[in-house]
Amino acid sequence: MSNLPNGAENDSRAPWNEYDNLCRYCDADVLYDFFIEEVSKDLGVQMMEFDSEEDYLEFLHEQAEFNLSEHGLCKQCAKEEYYDDDDDL
Repeated sequence: MSNLPNGAENDSRAPWNEYDNLCRYCDADVLYDFFIEEVSKDLGVQMMEFDSEEDYLEFLHEQAEFNLSEHGLCKQCAKEEYYDDDDDL
C-alpha cells in the first residue's frame, strides 16, 4: 500500500520512477571508485600536466565527486528526496 495519490506509482514523469541501477547515495562507494577509474583512463586527463601527484589525485577526486553528484537515484532515495524538498515549501 502506498501513500502516493492514485496513479502516481506508474507516472513516468515522477522523479521516483526515473532511476538507474546504481544510486548516488546507496552505492556511493562503488560509483566513486568507478568514476575515479574512468577519469584516470580518460586520454584528455592523461595528457594534462600536473605539478605533482597530489594535484593529480585532487583533480581525480574532484571529478569523481562531480560525477557522483550528477548521477541518478534509486526509487527509494528519489522518493525521499522529493518529499524532503516538498517539506521545505
